[in-house]
Amino acid sequence: MSYEFTDGYVSGLRDRNTEIQNHFAAHFSRELDAWLRSRLRDRSAIEDLRQETLRRVLQAVIHGSVLRDANRLPQFVNGICRNVLLEYWRTAGRTGESGECPVDLDEIAAPEERSHAFEQIGRLEIALMKLPAEDLAVLRMLYYDELDRSEISRRVGINRGNLRVRVHRAISRLRASFV
Repeated sequence: MSYEFTDGYVSGLRDRNTEIQNHFAAHFSRELDAWLRSRLRDRSAIEDLRQETLRRVLQAVIHGSVLRDANRLPQFVNGICRNVLLEYWRTAGRTGESGECPVDLDEIAAPEERSHAFEQIGRLEIALMKLPAEDLAVLRMLYYDELDRSEISRRVGINRGNLRVRVHRAISRLRASFV
């Protein structure tokens, strides 16, 4: 049976309608598996993240959903999945696990291309080491820790306008030393 993502569909999820929940799990499992496979190689991690995503979405819908428009359910699921994946990468980074490299170097066919990719990574590491500590800290908070700009402003002790300028200058310095 085919379903559309309507208020009735979301109500069915909220009311724990088994048929709708089975459709939801089957439909989004395929999409999430494909999306996660493009970012991870570990099959068990993909399975865990898919299940965690589906659990969080159902929990959000059942317990007073923040989903305002039922037609946006696929985007809501994708957003939850993205957050789950980012949490996984952060946890892997903190625990010293390898996590996953966003660029799969094994998929680069030619040895010259692989060598070039490793060279680029090395050049980026060197360029990051050349940055002043303040610039590196701001870029790390923004892009690695993914903190909100308001939180970064508070930690650094500057207003958001000055933070915008500092980020722009830090990126400009990084680009200049990366070339």
